[in-house]
This record gives sequence, C-alpha cells and structure tokens, in this order.
Amino acid sequence: MPAGFLLARHIWAAWTLFGLCLVSVVGIVAVPMPSGTSFGAHLDFVLGFHKSNGVPIGLAAIFAFLAAIAAIVSATVRSPRH
Repeated sequence: MPAGFLLARHIWAAWTLFGLCLVSVVGIVAVPMPSGTSFGAHLDFVLGFHKSNGVPIGLAAIFAFLAAIAAIVSATVRSPRH
C-alpha cells in the first residue's frame, strides 16, 4: 500500500515504506534466531544461501534492505517547487 502511494509522490508513504522494510529486515534476521546460537552463525544461515529454504530467506532480507534504501532516498530527495 505505501508503495502505491509512493508512486503518487507522497513523502509520508516513503517514510512508511522505509519503516516497514526495516521491520521486515529485523523480522527476518533477528526474530527467528534460536536460543544458544551465535549471531554470526545465524547470519551465515540467513545470508549464506546454504539450503533450499536459505535462498528465499536471504533474497527477502537483501531486497527488503534495498527497498528501505530506495524509500529513504525518495523521501529525502525532493525537487524544488516553483
């Protein structure tokens, strides 16, 4: 939904999309971490593309982070109003 409003050039939609992307990155990386596992080993699993379930997890984390960067850039860059 925020991405649709972003195409309509609403600044609040870009900030909302940025926040949602960051929440999804944290949800993918930090939340499902099993107890007793080191953070480095967990990141190796998430971003390592080791097994068949590691590929979609890694791609989702990478693309959510890239979408957050694109949203913050579009929220902060404005053309001058005439």
